[in-house]
Amino acid sequence: MKDDFQEVEEAVRWADALIVAAPVYALTPVGQFKDFVDRFSCRHDISAIPWVLDGRRTGKYPGNADDYPIERLRKRYVSYICVGGATTDDWVSLGTPIMHIFGFPAGMKVIANLDVHHTGAMGSPYLDENLMNKIHEVGKARPVSRLRA
Repeated sequence: MKDDFQEVEEAVRWADALIVAAPVYALTPVGQFKDFVDRFSCRHDISAIPWVLDGRRTGKYPGNADDYPIERLRKRYVSYICVGGATTDDWVSLGTPIMHIFGFPAGMKVIANLDVHHTGAMGSPYLDENLMNKIHEVGKARPVSRLRA
């Protein structure tokens, strides 16, 4: 498949922290997000990595255990933002919970969740000072929280 997956995976592989955002149309993130997660997660599932390495050491699986990209085990932090256009937060209510399927196989620690709704009527989000302040909070390390815009 010809797309940018390898470049995105490489950027994620070396990142210390990520902010992942996706549009939400009907309760959950768009299908493209799930497609990416399906391809990404199986390669970064920390519960499977020891199994793969043991298989390589014993010859059960091809490859050398020493050649495994061990940076997949790095500790990372992630924040999630889901964006919807509906006037209530009901339509984005499953956005960030479902987005957690991206980071949990890799053992990423969640810093913050932000549900943004009403974007279809607000004009430019950059003009919404309250929203911009909440977005700035997403990048700050603190316990998991659910912010509402």
